[in-house]
Amino acid sequence: MTSLAQKPRAKRRPRHIATRLLLIVPALLLLAYLGISTAAAYILSTPRRVGGDVQPATYGFAAEDVTFPSRGGDLQLRGWLLPQDGATDVIVIVHGKDNSGGGLLRDGYGTLFRALGEQGFAVLLLDMRGHGRSDDGRYSFGLNERRDVWGAVDWLRERGFAAGDIGVYGLSMGAASSIMASAEEMAVGALVADCSFSAILPIIEREWTATSGLPQFFLPTTLLLGRLLFGYDIAASRPIDVIDQLGTRPVLLIHGTGDMLIAPSEADALQAAYPAAELWKVQGAPHSASFQTAQREYSQRVASFFAQSLQ
Repeated sequence: MTSLAQKPRAKRRPRHIATRLLLIVPALLLLAYLGISTAAAYILSTPRRVGGDVQPATYGFAAEDVTFPSRGGDLQLRGWLLPQDGATDVIVIVHGKDNSGGGLLRDGYGTLFRALGEQGFAVLLLDMRGHGRSDDGRYSFGLNERRDVWGAVDWLRERGFAAGDIGVYGLSMGAASSIMASAEEMAVGALVADCSFSAILPIIEREWTATSGLPQFFLPTTLLLGRLLFGYDIAASRPIDVIDQLGTRPVLLIHGTGDMLIAPSEADALQAAYPAAELWKVQGAPHSASFQTAQREYSQRVASFFAQSLQ
């Protein structure tokens, strides 16, 4: 009698196991999906430090090691001021993603900095948040980094440089940061933006699988978690929406025709949004390599542009 009563229970066990698996397996897959997306959001917003150990003296520059807060005071930034006797004008140099002011020196940009010095400009090499020697911070593809540019402008104003006598030069992500910062900061008198994007989200969407190794369906959740957990909203990084706020200030856009990451059409779009901008396309130059492709002409053009625009 006992064995007969137990048989129905024994038959029901496989059904119970199957039901539990139907609940557990999707839950585990969801947890894995969220975990991978969280890790991707963390990695996407984590800078790689380079050039923090570079000393300007190694490249023949006398320099002042400077520290100042990002506008809003949330973190401390580091930089190198390359002084120039009697200089009343100064150029802020804003590096690209995973680089630094020291990294640019190591990459050969000293030629450009000397050309600026010969035109009478002091030069400030800025390390953006999370880069070089500055405090830790996350990428926001220009949104928070613009506060770093503003912090540099604030510090220069305190040092006696007048509004309108400050130029900004930005490269790649630094160019996008510089456009967005300068659009809202009237103390910036002129701007050079090399290989800036007009909006970052379409580029992230296009490059996602190739750079992350993840299928496209991970991207929406990665972006959502980046906003919720790490405070960056990639979709809002759109220099094209604010560049017209520069008014009549001089702007030089530079872009390599061989740029496979940020297409030359991005520069065309920026110029269409701000027709007063001058656009120089460097034939055959890959991303962030217009300087290396035409070093002498590049240095002369940028230095002459700032001289004509600020002095």
